[in-house]
Amino acid sequence: MNLIDSSVITISADALALIISSVITVLSGCLKKKEHGYRLFATILFAAMIDAAANGICYALHDKVFANAHLLAMIFQTVLELAIICILYFWLLFVDYMLYGSRDHLIRHYRVHFIPVVICAVLLIINPFTGILYTIDDTMRCSRTIVYDLMLVVEYMYVVISMLVVLKYRRENGRLKFFKPEPMLLPMFMAIVISELTPQSFIALGFALGFLNMYLYMKRFEKYVDKETGFLNPAYLEYIKKLEEKKVRVRDVMIRITGRGDISAMPEILRQELPGDAEVLHMGDGKYLMFAVGKNRGFANLLKSILPEAVEEYREEKGKELSISIDVIRNEDI
Repeated sequence: MNLIDSSVITISADALALIISSVITVLSGCLKKKEHGYRLFATILFAAMIDAAANGICYALHDKVFANAHLLAMIFQTVLELAIICILYFWLLFVDYMLYGSRDHLIRHYRVHFIPVVICAVLLIINPFTGILYTIDDTMRCSRTIVYDLMLVVEYMYVVISMLVVLKYRRENGRLKFFKPEPMLLPMFMAIVISELTPQSFIALGFALGFLNMYLYMKRFEKYVDKETGFLNPAYLEYIKKLEEKKVRVRDVMIRITGRGDISAMPEILRQELPGDAEVLHMGDGKYLMFAVGKNRGFANLLKSILPEAVEEYREEKGKELSISIDVIRNEDI
């Protein structure tokens, strides 16, 4: 297979990746939704589209000889490298948010993780003047340096860290609900391996297929998610009942939490105070139902102490009225 064929194959793969990412963006409606998870997903998709377009242009420039061809090759190589590191950094944030559902958690834990992004961005910006990361040869191809390889290690570390976050969450809270990183990571890993072993580049297509798998997996369970709070909705209650009828699961403790006053503050309070493995349903009008598998009534009594304290802190800090009541309920009461 000659080099021209390699370029055509890569350009076709990048075009397909661009189409897939665009379709996912439209179908998911993530550009219109204000919820933080959708914003992160939109950012990742936007960076993926830039990566696909820039990579396709770089391969289209291979072996071309015209004025400014070298400049264009350097510009678009820089753009695609910036897009890739943004994809991987925001992927890490997306994974954490899908697990913990808290923007504050992201701010507390991932400020330091943005430092390598800044360093890599600075290196990429000065690279056209220094060649510290790569140079563009006479065939308009990229010749990489050892510093570029170190940047690759940093990029891959974001993937490793995201997997460590998942493992930590599983160890602390058990199985994941409605989210798995594998549908995204497997196509990306395969694309990286194939790209390293062949003259073609399938990185952008690997990202796009991973995002497609992730979107389809999340879409499957979207009907159980309450868009207002990010918790589960009453439809999930029917799902639980079906599992119980099949003897797949049991309910150990069910707790009804009712708020009065400034109920808009309740989602964040519950997110911070309730255990990560608790299944929380938003029943509407400040009413929540929590299932805590493996807990007992002593746990319910503990909540009767913790949650009112958190509500009192909120009242003192914000100066707004909010009260809360907590009741242990029986199966037949729901």
